[in-house]
Amino acid sequence: MGDKEYTGASNPYCVKIINGRIESSISPRGGDVRVYIVDDSEVVIERLKTILSEVKEIEVIGQANNPYDAIHGIRTLHPDAVILDLQMPGGSGIGVLLSIKKDQSLPIVLVLTNYPYPQYRKKCMEAGADFFFDKSSEFEKIPKVFKELIQNSTLTTKERTEL
Repeated sequence: MGDKEYTGASNPYCVKIINGRIESSISPRGGDVRVYIVDDSEVVIERLKTILSEVKEIEVIGQANNPYDAIHGIRTLHPDAVILDLQMPGGSGIGVLLSIKKDQSLPIVLVLTNYPYPQYRKKCMEAGADFFFDKSSEFEKIPKVFKELIQNSTLTTKERTEL
């Protein structure tokens, strides 16, 4: 696998894939990685909290089950990363993604969906998602990605890179 790096100046975080290894500046504060979860299923939220609790450097700072609360919570709490569902009552995760990617303090966004179709993946990546996962088969990749992001952190990088 070759190196992938797509940069822009609008995001203080960096995500790169170099020879298949994820590198990032996910924790610029030098402390825990602050994660916000957006999903309309309490079961999914609780499962995410459980698997993320196994990564000692992660702190779940908030959650929402609809787009309006998600945007408000993300803008208020300024998380380092957001785990985002696509289908929710009252709107879509793509709308949340487009809205928060306009802000100055941009989190890394991991889309976790039951709709892993190529057209959704493409639309999410074009809208600024950093990762895209299928809930039914890739749920367990979430903590692995965070561990790799934390382990390979490059705190001085201030560019945004999309996968």
